[in-house]
Amino acid sequence: NMDIEELGEFGLIERLERIVTNAMPNNPSNSKNAKLLLGIGDDAAAWSLDKNIELFTTDTMVENIHFSPATSTWEDVGWKALAANISDIAAMGGMPLYAAITLGLPPSTQVESMDDLYKGILECGIKYNTMIIGGDMVSSPITFITIGLTGIASGAFLSRSTAKTGDRIAVTGSLGTSSAGLKMIREKLEVDARDSQAMKQSHLRPQPRVQEGQILLELGVKTAMDVSDGLIDDLGKLCRASKKSAI
Repeated sequence: NMDIEELGEFGLIERLERIVTNAMPNNPSNSKNAKLLLGIGDDAAAWSLDKNIELFTTDTMVENIHFSPATSTWEDVGWKALAANISDIAAMGGMPLYAAITLGLPPSTQVESMDDLYKGILECGIKYNTMIIGGDMVSSPITFITIGLTGIASGAFLSRSTAKTGDRIAVTGSLGTSSAGLKMIREKLEVDARDSQAMKQSHLRPQPRVQEGQILLELGVKTAMDVSDGLIDDLGKLCRASKKSAI
């Protein structure tokens, strides 16, 4: 037997993808008008339905792994949970549409904390035109928030697997600011007041690049992905998907 740590995240994803691919029919009979364009392995799945390309992504945040009430307010946690999903849709060049939220909550959870969580989720949803349409709630020994999000792309989408030899590598925003912001909050560090606030906000309230994704598509860019694990790790995933190396 092998444990997950030994196999690694990529190895596990590839293993599960093989199981799914071998077991599932290519064109399920219940989706006569839908054609799957992109399945496991990118920021979001994509399928065509009539003239539209629909997108779907999901992301989970677990207390003391992805967030801590000691360093974030519940409103910030709510914002970030939805923003992480919107960022995946943005990385496909799509527009977010509908979100369903699953909460895992210990019985001792304060009701007011969940009020604040939803305030943050709704703030982010209103800013990025994303509607909350339902979800689920379960009892759990630790708090977690899982969001499933649909989106739509018109005519084309950005993918990890389309990089070509000679493509240039570019990023939006500043790398490392979220990590710096978390360090500043944890260690109560301050530099220039404006820079301090910008770095903290980068960690607490990340801004999905929805508009940038649209612009990239319009300019004819075909390859993109969301940076969530850092430039080197995520560029490695993109290279793996495109079967390319990077300098």
